[in-house]
Amino acid sequence: MKYNLEVDLSIKSSHSLILSRIKPRSKVLEFGPATGYMTRYIKEKLQCEIVCVEIDTEAAAKAEVYADKMIVSDINALSWKEDIDGLKFDYILFADVLEHLYNPGLVLATASEFLEEGGYVMTSIPNISHNSIILELMEGRFNYQQIGLLDNTHIRFFTRESVLKLLSDCDLEPVEWLTTMRRPNSTEFNQDYNKLPVPVRNFLKTRIDGEVYQFVTVSQKSTEPEANITRFQVEQYQNYLDKDYCQFYWAKDKRFSENNSQNITISDKSFSLYRFKIPEGAWNSLRFDPANTIVLGEIKNIRLICSNSIVKEISNEAITESVNTVILENNAVIRFVSLGDDPQLLFQDLSRYTKSGCVIEFEMKVEDNIATIIEECVNYIHHYVDLYNTQQEQTNQYRVELKEHKAKNNMQLKLLNEEIERLGAQNVQLDNELKSKIYDFEMEIGLLNNQLEDICKREEKLKKEINAITSSLSWKITAPLRRLFDYIGNRKTKE
Repeated sequence: MKYNLEVDLSIKSSHSLILSRIKPRSKVLEFGPATGYMTRYIKEKLQCEIVCVEIDTEAAAKAEVYADKMIVSDINALSWKEDIDGLKFDYILFADVLEHLYNPGLVLATASEFLEEGGYVMTSIPNISHNSIILELMEGRFNYQQIGLLDNTHIRFFTRESVLKLLSDCDLEPVEWLTTMRRPNSTEFNQDYNKLPVPVRNFLKTRIDGEVYQFVTVSQKSTEPEANITRFQVEQYQNYLDKDYCQFYWAKDKRFSENNSQNITISDKSFSLYRFKIPEGAWNSLRFDPANTIVLGEIKNIRLICSNSIVKEISNEAITESVNTVILENNAVIRFVSLGDDPQLLFQDLSRYTKSGCVIEFEMKVEDNIATIIEECVNYIHHYVDLYNTQQEQTNQYRVELKEHKAKNNMQLKLLNEEIERLGAQNVQLDNELKSKIYDFEMEIGLLNNQLEDICKREEKLKKEINAITSSLSWKITAPLRRLFDYIGNRKTKE
């Protein structure tokens, strides 16, 4: 009993799509009811008369509570048709059943024999061509799972074309073609487009049925069995896990986690108001993920509403680009483009306002049309190519001017070097002349020193001779005579 689910019509699952199309008080034949999660709704909510065929005895016992008749039988064996012989039904249901059968065409054709005129056969069948399977195959894997697209009890696999052929072979014509949609990262394989080269990624994202998880068909007996049965209403329903949403995070020191975040489903492509309640705390890191896919977006009128109802306008400059995001323009409106499935914008530290809790709000619109995003990115690139070319022209002009200045400076440098060489040569000449004069002076000084030395020697000799004379006896005897001569000399001077 691997499938024991609850029915929620607010979620557009394959089961809710089938149940929402059954009219009350109808006659229903349900194959493979499992534990009766759909059976119960059909009986209690829609008050239908319901017959079930289930192979699992334990599951049948649980579903039997809600069925008017429970047939425990192998659907492949076709023995169940004897138990409903003579009955006709308004709806015959194969919800996730045909892929488990060895001969689904034979079973479907046999069951259709019990369809009331104007009645409907409803099927839900997994899509083996889902991009998550292709991504698995590209990595060399085809691993069965407990549930899902590669449920280990699946025997047959289907694509759009093979579902259409199956219905056609049973003389059934779809009047509604419904699908449930899931991106690869929200399937049981948790695959990611971003690890692929961009051309491959874009090819997979745009291929038909690439994100169709299940085909849900509402068919009637064909009025033109030989015709090409492609005339039906097509509706695709996005899985709730895949809905585009934005998410706001608050954290300390950029330690962001899902526990401290709030996400809001993205509205239509016009400006819408988004409000995020930030609880009390010293949050110094705020992050806004504007989408969970590639988008082109605009943000304006950012406001912070504090607990005391004071409204603070937040400048656009408070937001900076981060992972997978490029800000194209940051004026009155912040225009940005996300380059992956996890685009991020960072807010400046607003902890002085968020300590007691607050609400941050702003208006935002996003565009997820790939062609529009590519066009905008191309325009952005062209804009920056023009800026680059302008800057390149300015750079080239600066280079010309620099070259001219360099040539002029080189000329001046050459003249200075020549002047230095001239002055250097002159300096050498002066140095040589100075050395010659110094040498001459030194020679002259040497001669004078020699002459001075001779004079000193003669002076010393004279001193000795005078000393000898004044010390002699004759000098002493003649002393009175010298005084007499001095006296006579002085009188003649006076006269």
